Amino acid sequence: MYLEVVPGCLVLESGTGSGSLTTSFARAVAPTGYVYTFDFHEQRAASARSTFCCRDTSLSLIVSVYRYLLVSLKECFMIVTMGVRDILGEGFPDQFSGLADSVFLDLLEPWLAIPSA
Repeated sequence: MYLEVVPGCLVLESGTGSGSLTTSFARAVAPTGYVYTFDFHEQRAASARSTFCCRDTSLSLIVSVYRYLLVSLKECFMIVTMGVRDILGEGFPDQFSGLADSVFLDLLEPWLAIPSA
């Protein structure tokens, strides 16, 4: 990824949608990083949240080539926090100010969210 998302990174994402990219971020930052993802639409957020919580963790393993890590899906999704928030209107929560290693904005007008990123 051009964002240089590697194990240990803290990633902020806005525009979670289905959570597909969030899943990739989780795999990239595991096992010591964290992903905070936000969507303004409660129903989409609930759908993505259920995707993160209901993965079949008993059979599936993710092999991370980076540093030869073996990370289970359960561990991977424990590092994702899903929130409902209008990032364009409210910005990212102040608690993340200056802490993010990468920010991904899947929004119609992403430049409006840059000041809070």
